[in-house]
Parts: sequence; C-alpha cells; structure tokens
Amino acid sequence: MSSISQLSEKKISPENFRDLYAELHKIATSNINLQKIENDVKTLIESIIEYLIDGDKNDPTIFDIFCELNFMGKFVLLINSKNRVINLQIIKSFSLLISNLRNTQSLFYLFSNNFINEIISADFDKSDGDFLYYYVNFIKSLVLKIDEKTIQFFYHQEMC
Repeated sequence: MSSISQLSEKKISPENFRDLYAELHKIATSNINLQKIENDVKTLIESIIEYLIDGDKNDPTIFDIFCELNFMGKFVLLINSKNRVINLQIIKSFSLLISNLRNTQSLFYLFSNNFINEIISADFDKSDGDFLYYYVNFIKSLVLKIDEKTIQFFYHQEMC
C-alpha cells in the first residue's frame, strides 16, 4: 500500500484523482484485513477529501469524477466494515468536506442518493467518547448546510 502515500503526494489533477479511486475501489471491494492497512486507508481518505475541497475551488472536473465513479458507494462499503479507525476518519473527513464545499450542486449530490443518510444511520459504537465528539461535529456540519433547498434530502414526506 505504499502506493497510497505516493499518490497522496502527487499534484492534484483529474488523472491522479482517478488513481486514488482505483486504490479506494480495490480496498473497499476486496477481503483485505483493514486493520493491517488502517493508516494507508486514512491517508487515502484524507487525500480524496483534499482533492474534493481543492476541486470545489479550482477544478470542477474533480467532483464530476467523484460522482461518475461513485466514490460515495465505496465510502459506504468502508463504513459498513465497522473498522473504528476508518469510520472515524470518514466522519472527520466528511465533516471537513461538507463545511468547506461552496458549490451548491456538489452539496446536492452529497445529500442526495441517501449517501449521507447511510453514514448517519450506520451502526457505530457511539459509546466511544472520541468517536461521539467527531460524530456530533459531523452532524453540526450538516445542520449548518441545511436550508430550504437542502432540507428536501433529509425529509421523507411519506413518513412526515
């Protein structure tokens, strides 16, 4: 997994972002023991979020690739692995991402398709104080982005 640290050090570009996806896909869809590569996965998640935040400001094709390749589906697979370290990194990273995104369409994508709802409702050990702290920050970052346009992604009309 040393390739992850090499990828994370490369210049931000759409091509390098696709390489990060390839690593994420390999990890999320294989039977790799995540405990053995937790630090590499953390680095990978941090790099992906860094690309997205930079892309939001400088290169919208980065977020297009994020959508096209279904990165969120891979994050949901990782969340469901129940690895505390990786789940904590996903919560921290998405809190940072949501707080820093300025493009409304990017936020709409994140909030649609139940991706964020899957993260919110994942079976986390909420008795862990450190984890709970970051989980509450994640929820706060969501709440700060909710307005009359984004509430629709969290409201299920049939369920009131």
